[in-house]
Amino acid sequence: MDYRWAIIYLKLTMTPSDIVDAELQGLLPRRVRNQGRKPTILSYETDEVKEGKPRKDRWWFPKPPKLFTNEEKKSVTGCVIEQLVRLVFGTHFYMWDGEVYHQQKGAPMGLRSSCPASRAVMDFWIEEVRKLEEKMASLNTINPIRYEKLETYLIKKYVDDVMTALETMKKGVRWDQVHQIMVWSSEHQMEDKDRSEQEVTMRAFSDMASGILKCLNFTWDLPELNNSGKMPVLDTMMWKEKHQRTWGVPQPLVELGTSLPQHTGQVKQIIMYEFYRKPMATKTPMHQRSATPERDKVQTAVNEFIRRFKNTSRQLKEDNIEQVVKEYCTDLRRGGFSPKWIRNALDAASKGYSRLVTAEVKEGLPINRPEKTGRISRRVKKLVGKATWFKKSSPVEKPTRSDIRSGRGAKNQVKSPAAPESVLFVPFTPGGELKKILQKVDSEVTGSRKFGKVKVVETLGQKVIESLGNKVPWRGTHCKRPGCTPCQVKPGSCKARNITYQVTCDLCGMVYWGESHRTWHDRSAEHVSSLRTGNQANALVKHRSIHHQNEATSFTFKLDRSWKTSLQRQIREGLKIQQTDCDLLMNSRSEWGNNGIPRVVVQDTRHQTNVATGLPTRHTPDTNNSHPCEPNPEPSRKKLKSGADFEVSRVIAGPQIPAFSQSNHWQQCIDKVFKRKAEPRTPPETRITSVITASNIQNSF
Repeated sequence: MDYRWAIIYLKLTMTPSDIVDAELQGLLPRRVRNQGRKPTILSYETDEVKEGKPRKDRWWFPKPPKLFTNEEKKSVTGCVIEQLVRLVFGTHFYMWDGEVYHQQKGAPMGLRSSCPASRAVMDFWIEEVRKLEEKMASLNTINPIRYEKLETYLIKKYVDDVMTALETMKKGVRWDQVHQIMVWSSEHQMEDKDRSEQEVTMRAFSDMASGILKCLNFTWDLPELNNSGKMPVLDTMMWKEKHQRTWGVPQPLVELGTSLPQHTGQVKQIIMYEFYRKPMATKTPMHQRSATPERDKVQTAVNEFIRRFKNTSRQLKEDNIEQVVKEYCTDLRRGGFSPKWIRNALDAASKGYSRLVTAEVKEGLPINRPEKTGRISRRVKKLVGKATWFKKSSPVEKPTRSDIRSGRGAKNQVKSPAAPESVLFVPFTPGGELKKILQKVDSEVTGSRKFGKVKVVETLGQKVIESLGNKVPWRGTHCKRPGCTPCQVKPGSCKARNITYQVTCDLCGMVYWGESHRTWHDRSAEHVSSLRTGNQANALVKHRSIHHQNEATSFTFKLDRSWKTSLQRQIREGLKIQQTDCDLLMNSRSEWGNNGIPRVVVQDTRHQTNVATGLPTRHTPDTNNSHPCEPNPEPSRKKLKSGADFEVSRVIAGPQIPAFSQSNHWQQCIDKVFKRKAEPRTPPETRITSVITASNIQNSF
């Protein structure tokens, strides 16, 4: 962290009272001159350091940042985080029912910063509970009747839910907020004569938990307050019961040769748990007719079976886990799955769970592993998983025993296939027919090569609610901002982000294609501002000054669509520029990430004609305003193997994917899918090398 910038930021944003409370008076800089307007965060450019000195020396540092101690650095860092949290939480706006609201207090829902802030608050809360526990234990040793001790066996948190296992307190105990202790009195004992000790304990603990931080207010629950005598906790039901002598795991869930552990000695009461589903949850979680790949349906069902196995205690009787399995099988039957399909999924789940049971019995690896297990691998997967999840080769089939005995094992053993280098998403088709065709074609074209393999993945189909319903009916309403250009064409479109858009001249019909990661309102406002000020760097202003100098010009702004990633957005813009007629295009170059992507075109110099464009080879357009359909003026000469002289011109002609231009891989795929006949081979002296672009593939489909 740059502590010079940090203390300047705190000086510009913190109030004098906050500075005193944080004890930063001796660290924050002071103004050299107290004349004129006070500096604000908007004048930060004045404090930028260039060539070792700031632009304007307006701060005096009572203690140079280089001499800060570790404690002082921690204080500065904590105050910076506090200011940022206040800024983010205090400027959160959201829309509901067409109205914009400003959240006044609490952590905003949906913000990424809300989760780490909540975790930090709850971690601090648990530390305070531990301190109070030690304090009350010391007072209890002095006067065990007057002061009740707090004894926690378990305290775990999940976001804002806390599960605790406490030693019961005697009746008459209350939380004293002033002295921060648990106190007993005879008056309170008379009030608790109709209450159980468990209820008295949770009331006192809840009052203590809510009194630690003003921003937290806890409610509580007990197993005995529920009709079933079991307390719901996330996707489990918990209660207290004596354990069995042996595990209650059905025999199909245990591998052969694995003996379940036996408990000897005194039987104790422990926390029991089993799978729980809320009453309002759907009883048909998955439909057989849904537009989901078959493999995904099987994996979902298998994982759901295993989740129910894990969330049911092994200390219960076999009837409990069997009842849970029957309920989920009924849900699958309700979704239209056949008994054979359900049985196959259950068999696969039983094999997976039996391996977990064997690992716990023989190797000591718990079935329900703690959070710290695999923490590093989960972190790595979260960081790089989006770019590497498809780069896994399919498993190799091992030779059977009969193959090994007959000597065919080594011959028939297939080598590990090459890992895919890229992924292709295709729409879902019944039985995965389209996926199989494309994957087969890719395998035939790739052959035994160890590179260039593509993994074909089916995308999920559209839900019925997405096609018939509208979760946000006010999204199509006008934003009520005066002069909102996008809302004049389509109300509500101004709120879209990560967009591609089209601007059309109302006089001549010429089109400009653009993209932006910001909202459509902000990007269109920039165009309108450039037209008003006459900024010649803007393509619309250039078009008006060249084609409509003395005419009143107007433009129509239209949203093309929104995108999930920046790469998709930039490719869409490049394709639209390339597919638009050159005579109707305002764009001065092919844009992909605001950079022209070159395409190599081979020309036969004997005919003095560019084969790709039909223009003369010596055609020399203006280099300053080069058009995306025109070649560059000075091509370089290259000698081909055939002996014929060709000119290689670099043409700005839309987005290119480099891997496509290196081989005919995808062209062969397209020819095989559409059963095209190979074009006759031209003589060597007139052969032209084709360049496959993303637009060629799109047009072919």
